[in-house]
Amino acid sequence: MRKNLLFIVVDCLRADVCFGNHRPVQTPTVDRLATSGTTFTQAIASATTTTPCAGSIMTGRYPFAHGILGHSGYRLLPDCPTLAEVLKTHGYRTAAFVTGPLLSHTGLDRGFDEYHHRPPHAHLYTEWGNQIRGTLASYAATQDPWFLYVHLWELHTPRYLLPDYDTHAFGRHRYERALACLDRQLASLLEKIDLDSTVLVFHGDHGEQYKKPAGGRRFGKVTRWLGFGKKRPIARVTHGYHVYDILVRVPLIFVGPGLFPPGLVVSQQVRQVDIFSTSLDVLGIHCESEKELQGRSLLPLIRTGQGEEAPALVKACGRAIPDKRDWLVGIRTPEWKFVFAPDNPRICPELYHLVEDPSESQNVLDRWPEMAEQLKQMILHIHSGYPRSSMTSGEGETRSQREDSPQGDLAHKLEGMEGRRTQ
Repeated sequence: MRKNLLFIVVDCLRADVCFGNHRPVQTPTVDRLATSGTTFTQAIASATTTTPCAGSIMTGRYPFAHGILGHSGYRLLPDCPTLAEVLKTHGYRTAAFVTGPLLSHTGLDRGFDEYHHRPPHAHLYTEWGNQIRGTLASYAATQDPWFLYVHLWELHTPRYLLPDYDTHAFGRHRYERALACLDRQLASLLEKIDLDSTVLVFHGDHGEQYKKPAGGRRFGKVTRWLGFGKKRPIARVTHGYHVYDILVRVPLIFVGPGLFPPGLVVSQQVRQVDIFSTSLDVLGIHCESEKELQGRSLLPLIRTGQGEEAPALVKACGRAIPDKRDWLVGIRTPEWKFVFAPDNPRICPELYHLVEDPSESQNVLDRWPEMAEQLKQMILHIHSGYPRSSMTSGEGETRSQREDSPQGDLAHKLEGMEGRRTQ
């Protein structure tokens, strides 16, 4: 009997609030998933905004290869099969509940029998959540295999939570309280499915910069490197402005009895683009375009504990960087991270030694210029074969790549409207 696939993505969920012994908030449901399955503590997102990340999840490719190069206004390339399309051709029923900028014009609805975009102001604690639970219950009662993709928005500003959770007992500030509330609600989703017949993927699309509990500031110190070793403060933003680890390191948990060892913790670096191949591999499905993927299946790593850690490309392309020439491209290895703006030489490149400086507070470009150049060439090599413009803004791309449509404006306005509310 073929396994079902339930994919839960929590927008803005960073890894450090899900793993570790000194977390600021308790997440018993996420903890239960971790003890029931295999946890990757060093999973790296492809970008720091939702739409490019969703494209990488759905195709196993980086933004420059799947065509969604920015937060809004871009669409999936037609020759990139999605996870839903592949599963549908193998007899799966497919449905998605999505939110924010994941409108159908992006092409991310391809392959879904049902594609439900969350109405404004709806969330998991309203009738929208009951609709998701109802779909899960109806799918659980069928004999056909199914794939359900759920993208949750409760941690994104304005951070939805129930009134009973908006107290210091559940967190120091609204992000932590919203996570505590969401964790309890996740339990009501999971009770609708049979994990013996379902593979569950729990993931965060990208991370978040949220306000600190003290100091009187809404956000912590947020800066960008400019030339001559100087920094420029960035306005009040939560993600998309850079590729720091708080924005790209996200939780990734696979649960499936007999497939993913319970309680296994994998500390090797893995990538968001690896999820596509891993999901198909565990379901026993082959993708014809496998050679064109940037990702790879993680099952060999899970089974043997051995495997070379591939570098992860990361990109900052959000509304927090309004000038596309300032968009950032970076590469992360277990030891290093290099970041630069390919279209703006005035922005000083950044190099961080993650082993010695995990908080990425010291740009060591002057100390290790050879390493910076080596990592830069690695970025260029991975991009080889694609248009130069695809590295950042995609200026000059074809109409099939970009869709300047009213729906693109709607995605921009929708997130802007919600982001203007108080935290």
